[in-house]
Amino acid sequence: MEAQLAKIGDLLVVAFREELKEQGHFLTGRLNRSIEARIRTNIVQIFANDYALYLDSGVKPNRIPFGGGGGKSSQYIQGLMAYAMQRFKVNAKEATKIAFAIANVQKRQGMPTKRSFRFSKNGKRTGFIEAGAQKVESQILDILISIEDEINFDI
Repeated sequence: MEAQLAKIGDLLVVAFREELKEQGHFLTGRLNRSIEARIRTNIVQIFANDYALYLDSGVKPNRIPFGGGGGKSSQYIQGLMAYAMQRFKVNAKEATKIAFAIANVQKRQGMPTKRSFRFSKNGKRTGFIEAGAQKVESQILDILISIEDEINFDI
């Protein structure tokens, strides 16, 4: 059964990685590389960097950690600056301007922003977990059916 569970984990990892790319969430590849499956006592666990959940569900405007101040010391602004330097190939001064512009828009619209959809190939920017799982659902069901005698369902 462990081998079949590993197959399920592999299917999910590949599906999540592909869906992230389709949604335009691929710049450095760090998040994609962080997604992994582990099998523990007949359980498939999927791990990824913490920010994967924010990309999956989005962030409402009132949850954006930005107060509109001019300080560059917040981790949020530092992260946006690093993003701007990588995405737009700009220097630190330009990245700072871009970071504050993004922060202001996210504070109004939340995340994802309306303009961020231009990076998406499938028109989505959230829900990569459900969309990825749906893509491999029938394959997972086939595997589960093949091991149904070994599964102990606790209801």
